Amino acid sequence: MSYPLYILTTAFHAETYIARYLKSLTNELRFLTNETHVYVAIDNCKKTLSEVLLWKRENQNDQITFFYSQKNVGTYTLKNSLLKQIPHEECFVHFFDVDDLYVPKYLQAHYQSAEKLLLEHKPEFILSSILISVDESLLTRICMSKNKMNIRKHILESLISKQKYEEALIFLIN
Repeated sequence: MSYPLYILTTAFHAETYIARYLKSLTNELRFLTNETHVYVAIDNCKKTLSEVLLWKRENQNDQITFFYSQKNVGTYTLKNSLLKQIPHEECFVHFFDVDDLYVPKYLQAHYQSAEKLLLEHKPEFILSSILISVDESLLTRICMSKNKMNIRKHILESLISKQKYEEALIFLIN
């Protein structure tokens, strides 16, 4: 069974990196054969928003959806808000930083590796293709999970433990 892939990225003061990241991402999307969606959330940064609007005018890609938060809420709150935008309950979710670049065919290999691990071992989470359990206390970054509710639960617990949970009000950028 092939699950849709959602790539989630948050950006704050990323005007220097965002165009390069989007170019790298767009090139990487060509290699994927499964259903893939990208959500990019900008955290209250008008310079980054301007770069995104410029990129959108020059590039057409229906797989990439942009969101904007008018209030600086932080990366984990934005990630949780992006997770709520995903319409599928069972899917792979991949977090990627805007200042990183994709190695060619990285996502394809990572997705296939995660799918194989999922079929063979049925873990609840896959962290950089390493099996971990929900009870893992050192879990800090989830790269892929079959069930987005498990990821949201972890992010919520992480935020609540820091006593600063809130959801971001994010707006779709047309």
